[in-house]
Amino acid sequence: MFFTPGCELCTRLTGALETVGCQLRGRASVATVNKETYGEKTGRRFELGLGDQPDIILFRQGRMYRYKIDKYDPESLLSFYNGFYKNYPAESIPLPKSPL
Repeated sequence: MFFTPGCELCTRLTGALETVGCQLRGRASVATVNKETYGEKTGRRFELGLGDQPDIILFRQGRMYRYKIDKYDPESLLSFYNGFYKNYPAESIPLPKSPL
């Protein structure tokens, strides 16, 4: 999840992500990245912007899938991971920006 510190929904979503991370232990990694500090370049790489909404991206087999559902409960997140992501278009993972 890419988040901004001022996002109230992102703060509430942290607990749901921790639940999902526990249930997926050993099968997947769950992480949060602050879009305003260290994750600023990463946020630009994935074209996220600095809006006050969470951006959840699933990286699977060299492709990425954006979570575009308005439900942020653990069951919906697990459903997305377990196969619902196939209903969304797969995107290529953008290469890191080069300083040159």
